[in-house]
Amino acid sequence: MGEESSNGIIGWDKYPDPRLKLHRGVWTVFVSIPRSIRHLFGKKGVSTELRRVAGESESEARKNLKRLSYEIYEQMDLAQEDAIKNKDASDKFWEMQAEDFKRDNEAEIDFNAEDAALKFIATFSSILTPRGSSANSLLFKQADRKRFPLFKGFSFTKRFSKESPYEMLSELKTKCDLMANMVKSNPERYTKEEQEVAQDYLQPDVRSYLEDLITDSAKVNLKEVPNFSKPKEEDFWYKPQQSVMEDQIPPSTALEQSTRERRSTNIKMSELRGDYLNWVEKLYRDKSSKNKIRLGFDEFISLMGDLDPKKIDAPMAVGFADSQLGEHTNRSHKTIKDRNWAMGVFTDYCFTKRYMTVKPFFGAKLKKYGTIGGNWLEYQDSDLDRIFKHRWDEQELLLLKIGLATGMRIGEIALLTWERIKNTNEFQYISLLDEGEEKASVKNVGSKRLIPIHPDLKLPQSKNGRIFNYTIDTYGKATTSAGRSVNSILAAIVEDSFRKSFHSFRSTFIIKMQEAEVPEDIRKLITGHGAGDTHHNVYGGVGVQTRFNSIRKLNLPWLKYGSE
Repeated sequence: MGEESSNGIIGWDKYPDPRLKLHRGVWTVFVSIPRSIRHLFGKKGVSTELRRVAGESESEARKNLKRLSYEIYEQMDLAQEDAIKNKDASDKFWEMQAEDFKRDNEAEIDFNAEDAALKFIATFSSILTPRGSSANSLLFKQADRKRFPLFKGFSFTKRFSKESPYEMLSELKTKCDLMANMVKSNPERYTKEEQEVAQDYLQPDVRSYLEDLITDSAKVNLKEVPNFSKPKEEDFWYKPQQSVMEDQIPPSTALEQSTRERRSTNIKMSELRGDYLNWVEKLYRDKSSKNKIRLGFDEFISLMGDLDPKKIDAPMAVGFADSQLGEHTNRSHKTIKDRNWAMGVFTDYCFTKRYMTVKPFFGAKLKKYGTIGGNWLEYQDSDLDRIFKHRWDEQELLLLKIGLATGMRIGEIALLTWERIKNTNEFQYISLLDEGEEKASVKNVGSKRLIPIHPDLKLPQSKNGRIFNYTIDTYGKATTSAGRSVNSILAAIVEDSFRKSFHSFRSTFIIKMQEAEVPEDIRKLITGHGAGDTHHNVYGGVGVQTRFNSIRKLNLPWLKYGSE
């Protein structure tokens, strides 16, 4: 078997196969360490293989073989990841050094460009801003004699800022351009000093700086971003360079002397992300909705590009749906609707903030997009046999059994507390209702429900707090952590694993209820596909007792596995 890819990173498909042999009286799993990564496991020649004790009997060892070999492979993965991180840390240092140099260089170029503009304005202030004008009062003050000793008789502008009034900056640049070109056209009519400041002003770096300044001001002041023409050689006043290296050919045109590229153009979606998500945070209380909005926004940029909001139109709403299916062939209709709804929220934000004049995502026709219903296949009885005969850790086994016995979503199970396990004289049930200030962590209102526990599911002795210790993410969910603990193993155990995961227990549970002839209205209440329960109706209508009477009909022998 080959050892490594072109980038030096070894994947699971390249790891040696595990070996099971009797070692010092116990059966042990051995995996050879690929030669190219042996140095990550101690000094040269110390270790050439990794091992795990698998059991005292061969049959027990064979049951544990796959799980233990996966542990060894993960150990190899972690060793490589740590090595990469250390290298990345070194690379990151030099990248940061380069970034600092670039930032300092850009700051110096901008300072010089700004100074050229300020000196030009100071020199021609009486012409550019007549006494008493509003622009004069806002932009001009007495000259700083330390910075501009040659202009002590003139006034000059305050330091430019993108917060400066957009109209004022735009008008000032127009006047400056006109005045500087007048000097360029008839230099003999002006003093040597006036010629020099005009020549300094009519340079590509100054133009680029001012155009960026005005663009940023338009964004800050929520004005339409102007479109500037492409610079031409005749727009500038050529200024010979005073110092040139011996082996360097001096630039022959003003454009060749340019050292500053435009940095700010039309506004991009990514530039609005922070403000937009803050806006969403204030508008939406539900964590699930906020997560959907974030995912839709980020995926749109990934698939459609980081666009100027003004370029988002109605055909693009359908185009986004097409792109989703191109990237995710089996994506459900609901997910596509969720992503497009999220972009509808974004365009509403842009409309409110005057970045857009239309809301193109509202009204998009998406009925034919995506698969209807869930994408995950149910588990066959043979799958369930293999799953529950596997030697799971205690926590994961309980997670799987609750999934099979209740049809609950993995995120709902992972956050369960012992306080939500309710007892009657005859049975137990799970409450996913809001209880006082504690809100149930469920998908939607319809998912707030009471779920009877199958009599064959034996829970551990009741305690306090959370039942499982899966990590809770920033959105208050434990879905990802719980999924990681079981889904990779499930995929290795069952057939057709491409379309089977933990969520398949939900499909399996629904089918088992159908086979037991549980009425549809009861099925919907138990799985959270109905209108949901409320505090005032949970014991009326189809109450929890009626639901339990239906659930106890299900034949689920796998719930007894591992309970002996």
